Amino acid sequence: MKYAAIVGNGLFDDTFTEFVREADTVICADGGANHLVERGILPDYIIGDMDSIDPVVLKKIEKILGEDRMISYPTDKDYTDMELAIEFAIGEGYENIKLIGATGERLDHTICNITSGFKYENANIEIIDKHNIISVIGAETRRFQNKKGENISVIPLSKEFVFTVTGMKFPAENLCTGIGNARGIDNIIMSDNASISVKKGYGLIMFSEDRSA
Repeated sequence: MKYAAIVGNGLFDDTFTEFVREADTVICADGGANHLVERGILPDYIIGDMDSIDPVVLKKIEKILGEDRMISYPTDKDYTDMELAIEFAIGEGYENIKLIGATGERLDHTICNITSGFKYENANIEIIDKHNIISVIGAETRRFQNKKGENISVIPLSKEFVFTVTGMKFPAENLCTGIGNARGIDNIIMSDNASISVKKGYGLIMFSEDRSA
């Protein structure tokens, strides 16, 4: 599957490098370049106000990439560096985008990144961190192949959220919930033809490895 990987300045782990190396295009949102250069990976583009990238890293990459691939913005702007990187990837024709290093200590940025899929509805955006893969879902059906045995949660983010679950340990049909309701938490995929269908509302789908909570 063709996709763009966007690397932010949040939490980064060596396990993420596989997603980066397999991407068709690698875009760093400002300080995300620090993570890659440290691991000997060169991005295709760097986008942002360049306030969190290490000056040594910036100078090194500038010489290699050239000005055309260093897309700079002023610090005072109406968009985050991650938003600018997502818009650039979409402008380049990418419908599948993986955000890496998009979660971390800055909870405001983390929430903004996780919910970015609502703004860019025509793109399939996944947020990947050490324990989770997160994406948004609207009035659609999402099918899950080769996911048998994996933990999955669906979290409503609208006042009224109606969804159906098939092929999982806890099935449901036209279950009506809403934001703050935990009925969709901690399910397990039992079939290669499992699915979640949302009839009304918006929510998050999360694959999580750590089931200790």
